[in-house]
Amino acid sequence: MMANQSLFRDLDVIIKAALEAVDPIAAVTRSLRKEDLTGAARVFIVGAGKAGVAMARAAAQQAGSKLVGGVMAVPVAPREEVSGVRFIVGGHPLPTAGSLQAGAAIGAH
Repeated sequence: MMANQSLFRDLDVIIKAALEAVDPIAAVTRSLRKEDLTGAARVFIVGAGKAGVAMARAAAQQAGSKLVGGVMAVPVAPREEVSGVRFIVGGHPLPTAGSLQAGAAIGAH
């Protein structure tokens, strides 16, 4: 019985670590630190995907006042805006008109 409890504790630790590792906000915060942007005068956020809204929110927070804009292609429009970031609903795995619009908007910058 004790061995099973130990296995369940270990499994719980593993699952929590896995979920934390793939959390989009935590991933961006770990990978994009404010000091990484020290030499940047302006920051423009570009991205796509299911985690795009959360990742844009985290990147915008890291960029702070240096954020001048951004374009994210996402499968579902966000409920709350991220200041300065334009979200365009696009398709996956096949591109839609929204996907093409997002690409054009990115290319315009």
